[in-house]
Amino acid sequence: MNGTNNKLMQGIIVKIVLSNAIKAIPNDLSFRKEFIDFFRQYPDTLSIVDFIYQSIANDFRNEIETRSFFVERCIFGLDVNSLECITVIKKTVEEYRESMAAKNNYICLPNFSDKPPQETLRNYFSKLLPMIYAREFYTNMASNVINVMRVD
Repeated sequence: MNGTNNKLMQGIIVKIVLSNAIKAIPNDLSFRKEFIDFFRQYPDTLSIVDFIYQSIANDFRNEIETRSFFVERCIFGLDVNSLECITVIKKTVEEYRESMAAKNNYICLPNFSDKPPQETLRNYFSKLLPMIYAREFYTNMASNVINVMRVD
């Protein structure tokens, strides 16, 4: 019986159920977001939430909104007064840069500055955005779409 409880605690059975649900409804991001919202309500479900995020990263890797959602996972519920705040923000910014560089697509930049739930983070990312635009412009990585977005 102890082994059964251990598997339940590790989330193995839940992950199997989630895998089957994802296979049944493979192209619905909102479906997976609902699972994330559900599991975030409970303690000790981080491994399950990470499992769902990883499935999103694998299955929706070419969609801009999805990449933004995936990268922003670290700042969910972040307390801006915590000691780890700076580290988490740096990690999020770096993952975002890697995601954009890997796809050579900078259209998702404005999504990045609009998504954080905390006002302080939104302000920080809004200030960071013009610097990223400028860097991409001077390195000739910005497209016409990015240049128009920069002007707006």
